[in-house]
Amino acid sequence: MNYFDYLDSTGYILATDLPDDCISECSAIGSVDEAVEYWVKELNFEAPKQKVKEYLDDFGAWDDDELSDHDSNLKRLLWLVCCDLKEERKAQYE
Repeated sequence: MNYFDYLDSTGYILATDLPDDCISECSAIGSVDEAVEYWVKELNFEAPKQKVKEYLDDFGAWDDDELSDHDSNLKRLLWLVCCDLKEERKAQYE
């Protein structure tokens, strides 16, 4: 499964079909580094390099050196996507 279109032209996340286990494991409380690394590999998670960098840059949490590593950026993106999807699902049931 390849994911090349996680962000639309406005930067909105389109990743709504991630496995439930991925979402819950990558958005759990505490460190989720191992889970994120596993799911990036398992899903062959991919997204356009420049779009991912621009999206992450908007958060202001990473400097230019950190954002130059695409593999790390993909992990950051998957983590953020999973956290957003978890929150969206939680809000639906409140």
